[in-house]
Amino acid sequence: MDLRQHGIAIKIAIDTATTVRVVERPTPSVPPVVRRPKWQPTSR
Repeated sequence: MDLRQHGIAIKIAIDTATTVRVVERPTPSVPPVVRRPKWQPTSR
């Protein structure tokens, strides 16, 4: 395995690990709480 193939194999391993970690996290049902929001949405 040359250096380029080694780099590609490492990138694939990192991408796979990141994908697994993101998929395992629960999806939030509400947005996070912001103590001091900079703007408020307005309803029309």
